[in-house]
Amino acid sequence: MVLARLVCFMLRILIMNRKRQERESGQAVTEYATVLALFLMTALMILVLLSAFNEYGRRILSLVGLDYP
Repeated sequence: MVLARLVCFMLRILIMNRKRQERESGQAVTEYATVLALFLMTALMILVLLSAFNEYGRRILSLVGLDYP
């Protein structure tokens, strides 16, 4: 009787431990996907801003170049 309860208790602990590991693995994947999405959005924003400043710089240079033949 005691042995059966002990085995049942140990099986319950093993099952709970396995479920916890699966949840932690899922949490790691979710965190990775979130960080990757934030990184890609930041990189895209930087590229957009650089292209806008590049275009603005060209306009300024063309305006200054008009004064000097």
